[in-house]
Amino acid sequence: MKIYVAARFEKKDIVRKLYEKLIKIGHKISVDWTSHEPIKPYEKNHKTSSNYSIEDINGVKSCDVMILLSDEGGSGMFVELGVAVLSQILFGKPKFMW
Repeated sequence: MKIYVAARFEKKDIVRKLYEKLIKIGHKISVDWTSHEPIKPYEKNHKTSSNYSIEDINGVKSCDVMILLSDEGGSGMFVELGVAVLSQILFGKPKFMW
């Protein structure tokens, strides 16, 4: 199964450990955003920010399952959740885990 894990960028070490476990049991990761470089402030990194966003959205749209590791902060992961909800309505996938 192809999986996308959404979380705050600051949680990337936790996400990497989850990736290892998922890959070990035979799953694939649709996009590994944990390898992205930090891009704050966004207004000084428009091009990179745009490229990362497109890559992440495509990762959500192409996955079978989306795992959301939510907490009190973050915004990108909730945009990704919105993309996943719309994709689920239109195409029947991904399934959600949170």
